[in-house]
Amino acid sequence: MPVDVFVNEGEVKELTEVKGSLELRDGAEVRSPTGTLVVERDVVCEGDVVIKANLKAKRLRAEEGEVVVEGNLEVERYIRVRDGSLRVEGSLRAPEVDVDRKLEVEGNCEVEDLSVGGTVRVYGSYKGDEVSVGGKFYVKGDLEVNNLSVGGVVEVEGYARVDRVSVGGSIKVAKGEFGDISVGGSFKSEEFVSFSSLDAGGVATFYGGCKGERANIGGTLRSKGDSEIVDLDVGGTISVEGDLKCEDIDVGGTLSVYGNLEAKVVDVGGSIRVSGNIKAYSIDIGGSIEAEEIECEEIEVGGSIRVEKLVAKRVTLNKGSEARGIIVAEEVEVGEKARAETIYADYVIVCEKARVKKIAGKEVVVERGARVGVVEYVARLEVEEGAIIREQKKVSKLEKPA
Repeated sequence: MPVDVFVNEGEVKELTEVKGSLELRDGAEVRSPTGTLVVERDVVCEGDVVIKANLKAKRLRAEEGEVVVEGNLEVERYIRVRDGSLRVEGSLRAPEVDVDRKLEVEGNCEVEDLSVGGTVRVYGSYKGDEVSVGGKFYVKGDLEVNNLSVGGVVEVEGYARVDRVSVGGSIKVAKGEFGDISVGGSFKSEEFVSFSSLDAGGVATFYGGCKGERANIGGTLRSKGDSEIVDLDVGGTISVEGDLKCEDIDVGGTLSVYGNLEAKVVDVGGSIRVSGNIKAYSIDIGGSIEAEEIECEEIEVGGSIRVEKLVAKRVTLNKGSEARGIIVAEEVEVGEKARAETIYADYVIVCEKARVKKIAGKEVVVERGARVGVVEYVARLEVEEGAIIREQKKVSKLEKPA
């Protein structure tokens, strides 16, 4: 037959087993000579209480105070703390935990459904299904959950494995695997991370590189390692200390890669600086682009290009742009008032008032006011009135650099 036990205000009682429920009033303290207290039904707390033992119970309900368990806490059904906090100095295990203010666990924590209005600090590892925290969520060890929703800050010092993340403030992790990440502020990883998608309103920083399917960053993306993102959209700047591999890149500001860049489509409003080579299908650059070598199908430059060699099918140098280096292509258009050094192409058109040092092509058109130092052509040379060519020569074959 169940027998309930009551511990009054300020009372200290020794218990090992309770057949019914255990009710604790403000200032109550319970100890167990065996180090473990087993309660067959509920533990009900009112105010600040301390349990100096490992605790096993069916449910734990508390209000208006802090519950301290100086040992492990294991609950069969649920934990609910209204207008109060819970501190566990060992490990915590429960299907459901709902705490209004603060949860602190010194050991490991295994909770399927966690809801905390304030902050959570776990100094071991955390494993569960759903986590909802209003303030800060901190885990010193590893983290494994399906859904993580935090209004403030997330910090994980161990390995994180999370399917869906939604954070209003910032995320800082050591390393891990993620599904979909949404963060209003910044995302930072100390080592390599992988993800399906990342939406960050501010800055994303990867100190060990990253791999993902899609990233949409409002501010800046920084990576201090090789990075691979299929679809990358950044409103501000990108800086990668290593190789960057993508399919689509859209950057509002500047793109800096201290390695090689490989992509299908590159669209940058500002400038591109790559210390190695660029390989892409199409490149559209509003400002300047700099690399050792560029290989692509199509490139359109609004500002300047500095390269040892550019190999492409079609090259468009827009009005007022400048190209330094060797261009090897099927078709090249040097826009009005643009400048270029050396061009090898099947078809070249030099627009009004443009300047080119040397052209070797099958067909070459030079519009009025344009100036070309040397033209070597195979089939046709068309020169409009007012254009100037210092030296021209018809050749039998166009020999492009390898």
